[in-house]
Amino acid sequence: MAIISFTQLALLAFASVAVMGMFVKAETSMCTKPMGSCESLDCNAVCDNDHPGGAGICDEKNTCNCHYSCSEKTNSTPATDKSCKAAVGKCDQKCNLACCDNICKVYYGKGGVGHCDLNPRGPFFICNCDYPC
Repeated sequence: MAIISFTQLALLAFASVAVMGMFVKAETSMCTKPMGSCESLDCNAVCDNDHPGGAGICDEKNTCNCHYSCSEKTNSTPATDKSCKAAVGKCDQKCNLACCDNICKVYYGKGGVGHCDLNPRGPFFICNCDYPC
């Protein structure tokens, strides 16, 4: 029967804490973005196209959720190191910048900031939310 020395035990405990810390850090630095129904798209391919390196996973409701790494903060993001970005609808006459910002605060809490950006796929504006990871 092998006996573990105090030094080996201390190193094992330190390594365990370090590994757990890496998992917690990785978990807290991920964004999740709904991409649509899994029935009508290749979830992983769509996710990877929008967020290279991201992983598309279908949940129990058959909704495609894209999990991807946080990016560096943007000018509109509150004072955090990293942020997530999600589109939540259109900016138009019914929902202007103030409306967009309110929607983001409802979805993502007081850290959410809304802004209207020109949609690269069409001639209209999208309400985008930046929120801390």
